[in-house]
Amino acid sequence: MAVGDVEISTLVPQGEWTDESLAVLVEGYGRKLTEMGALPDEIKAHVEHTSRGGVKIRVVWEKGDAAPRSGAPRSSAAPQSGGVDAQHGEESAAG
Repeated sequence: MAVGDVEISTLVPQGEWTDESLAVLVEGYGRKLTEMGALPDEIKAHVEHTSRGGVKIRVVWEKGDAAPRSGAPRSSAAPQSGGVDAQHGEESAAG
């Protein structure tokens, strides 16, 4: 990720997701980034299946060197915080 990019991520344990719920979750994260100003080609979804049957989901707004679309210019000098981490860390051994 580059400075200024925004990431929404979560870890969903085994048994708490289906292909359908996974698609809905990824779509919802993409919609949130769109509401924040991301264009469709700036949104990248990464889904990784863990060795324990869970999934790690990352949806990233890759701002890159894109020109600002709002009144406030983008600055590469100061990192921006914008990530939402619904559940962070490794899967627990319980389960």
